[in-house]
Amino acid sequence: MKTLPFSIHRCLVIFIVCANFLPAEESRHALYGYSQTDLKASSNSAFPSTFLQRRVNLIGDIFVDDRVRTLVDIEFEGDASHSSQEQIGTIKLSRAWGEYTMFPELKIRVGKMLTPFGLYNVVHDFSATYFPIDPPPMYLIQQPFPTRPAQRFFGKYFTGIEALGTYDINASSSQLEYSLGIGNGRGAQADGSDSNNDKCILARIAYRPSFVEGMQVGMSWYADRNVNGIGVPNDYERSSAIDVQYENSKIQIQSEMMTASFTDTLGNARRALITYCQFAYTLFERITPYTSYTVTNYNIKTSNLFFERFHIGINIAVTGHLFIKTEIQFHSAEDEKAVGDFQIIQGSVAIAF
Repeated sequence: MKTLPFSIHRCLVIFIVCANFLPAEESRHALYGYSQTDLKASSNSAFPSTFLQRRVNLIGDIFVDDRVRTLVDIEFEGDASHSSQEQIGTIKLSRAWGEYTMFPELKIRVGKMLTPFGLYNVVHDFSATYFPIDPPPMYLIQQPFPTRPAQRFFGKYFTGIEALGTYDINASSSQLEYSLGIGNGRGAQADGSDSNNDKCILARIAYRPSFVEGMQVGMSWYADRNVNGIGVPNDYERSSAIDVQYENSKIQIQSEMMTASFTDTLGNARRALITYCQFAYTLFERITPYTSYTVTNYNIKTSNLFFERFHIGINIAVTGHLFIKTEIQFHSAEDEKAVGDFQIIQGSVAIAF
C-alpha cells in the first residue's frame, strides 16, 4: 500500500498537535471529511466496467480566534491501479490556507485554494452535498485535441491570495457575494512554484435577491498562461461562466454556461462552449430523482465538435451522512471514444463524516 509522502505526513502531525494544544477558550477546531465509491458499466468498451474508490478527503478546520482561521485538506484520489503487490493512487494536499477576517464584508486568504468558479468548483467533489454522482461536465477534464493533454478549461486550484466577502445590500436581506484572486494558476510546477512567471487572475460574483427566496445569479472569470495549453503550450487562455440557481425544500433548478478561449493546434483562435440544465425534486425528504442535459461544443464556429449528454438518476439519503446514488447517462459520440451513441450506468455511495 502506498504510504503518505513525508511532507504530507508531517502536515498531519503538526495539525493534530496544534489542534490539541490550542487554548480551548480561544480556538474552535473540527476534523471532518468525505468519501465516494463508484461502480460503473458502459455499452462502450472505452469505458470498462469497474469499481472505483474515487476519493477520501480528511479536512482540518481551525478557528484560532474570531478573526483567524486555517484549513488543511488531505485528499486520496482514486482511479487507482492495482497489481498483486501494491495499490497506487494519488495523495495530495488539496487545500492549505490561512484566513484573516477584517469584517464580514472582507476576508483575506493566503495559501493553496480552490478556484471560485461557478456553482461547483469550491464544493470540491464533496459528493454528499449535491444530487448527481459527478459535478456537471464543465467542471471535468476535457480533451478537444487527442494529441494534447486532457485538462480542465480553468485551474481547479491556485496558490496565491484571495479577497472575499458578502455584502447585505439592503434592509430586505438581498446579498452580494464576491471573490477576487491572483496566484500561480496552471503555470505552477509540481512543488507549487510558478514556472512561467505569469499569474492567474480570477473573479466571481453572486447575487441573491431577497424578493425571490432561494434564487442566485452568478458570474465567474478565470485567465492564465497555461504551460501545458489546451491546443499549444504556454498559451494565454480565458474562461468565463454565468450561472442561475433556484432551490427550496423540495426543488432545485440549476443552469450554467461556460465559454473558454484558447489557441488550437494549428495556431488559430478558438472558443468552446459547455452549458447544462439540471432539475431535482425531493420526495418524502429522502428520495430525490434528478435529470440533467448538457451540450458541449469545442468550436462554436462549427457543429463538427458538438456532442450531448442526458442523465437520469436518483439520490437516496439513507441518513444525513450516507447517500446512495444511481444514474444512467446517454452520451452522443464524443472525444473520439465512440463511433456512435453509448450509455453509462453508474452507482455511487457518498459518505460525509
